[in-house]
Amino acid sequence: METGECLNFAIIAVAHKNPNHSICGGRTLPDLAELGFLLHLVDIMDGVEAIYPPGASFTILTEGEFYRANASIFDVSEEEILRYEKVTQDIASAVGRGRITLVSLQSIVEESREFHEKFLSVRQGLKGSDYLMYAPVMQRSMTERQRLLNVIPEIMARDYAALHKAKHINGENGDSLVYQYLENALGENYIYCSVTGSMRDEVLNIDPMRKSATLPQHGIGVLGGGTSSIKVIPFTELRGIVEKTQVGSIILENVDFSSPFGFINFGKRR
Repeated sequence: METGECLNFAIIAVAHKNPNHSICGGRTLPDLAELGFLLHLVDIMDGVEAIYPPGASFTILTEGEFYRANASIFDVSEEEILRYEKVTQDIASAVGRGRITLVSLQSIVEESREFHEKFLSVRQGLKGSDYLMYAPVMQRSMTERQRLLNVIPEIMARDYAALHKAKHINGENGDSLVYQYLENALGENYIYCSVTGSMRDEVLNIDPMRKSATLPQHGIGVLGGGTSSIKVIPFTELRGIVEKTQVGSIILENVDFSSPFGFINFGKRR
């Protein structure tokens, strides 16, 4: 702030839509859920600009290709990941006025030729207590094809934990590859953020009190009746809402007219 420069926020946040049909209904492109998340970032930047004119920007490190290229954890193709990220960036550019930039996390770790070997080494040294807490989430992300192939959620969880640990080593002098990139790209005074909450003092928790704790890729977006709040819910919960309330579909042909961009809950049936 003493230099009068823009405040640079950085966050790891965007992957791809959950491939389990019961979670996202088969949708592979961003929808109202991702729009709600991006608008939340815009609220933060607008709040900063209101009291600090140079304002703020967000750099989002995307995880989709990171998961696919190193361990093929989720049943999602490279094409689906690239389309998801492109449309997410298009939406971000539209609502963020150029202040939100997506960067592939995979492109960062690829700067280290030894990353994959480091990942394998980290994975081999993990204990159950390091990754089993992720197994239920992995199980909810499994597709029918993965079940037929006897993919084990605990193995998915182990790979997930190993990847996230490996990305923070093997940089210069053994430092974090992620932090090294961010410092080079944004300067040493960037602000590292978390949407899931962190106990680390150097991390800014930007979303610990959100009404919906569900990340946008783990559901579909529903605009609340009579409010501007967007709730993220699993696709299977939509039927229960439809039975009790009036629900309308949002169709955006220039984004993806094959399935609703989101839904509007108009309130109780009359």
